[in-house]
Amino acid sequence: MNQKNLHDVVLRRAGEGDVGAVIELARRIWTVHYPSIIGLTQIEYMLARMYAPAAILEDITRRGVCYELAEAGGDAVGFSAFGSGPAPGEMKLHKLYILPENQGAGLGRKLLLNAADWGAANAFQTIILAVNKKNQQAFTAYCRYGFSIREEVVVDIGGGFVMDDYIMTCPISSLLLTSSIV
Repeated sequence: MNQKNLHDVVLRRAGEGDVGAVIELARRIWTVHYPSIIGLTQIEYMLARMYAPAAILEDITRRGVCYELAEAGGDAVGFSAFGSGPAPGEMKLHKLYILPENQGAGLGRKLLLNAADWGAANAFQTIILAVNKKNQQAFTAYCRYGFSIREEVVVDIGGGFVMDDYIMTCPISSLLLTSSIV
């Protein structure tokens, strides 16, 4: 897909019937993007835990996490997941992933702004997210949108693995205001 087809991208709320599409997208994206960052063994471990059908269904049906699919020509090309954050007034962007061949066409921006719109409509003031410290591509993109590092964390996720992340934050009003000039 190229930028001239960006207007054809549709975002829609994912439901229980879309779990397979989310899992397939995650596998395709992670196995291309993350090997040099966390290695294939950790990728498989994390996919098995975070993208097991039961985990995604739990997110959607019990944890109040909203999954959004980006579709172009009827094909899923990316997704995001967001919901209430850990502190009052904060929402959390849990996931935002685009197929490599569709990156750079504004889909990430569209998904991010959709999440921010949801946050504003639900009276959240701030959006937070975690990004791997070695994920320079995503880190740079979030900085461009006005996110800044709030803290650095290392989280033991079991299996001998850790998530070595920056927790980043941005006021939703700033994100929505400045996003049109980025």
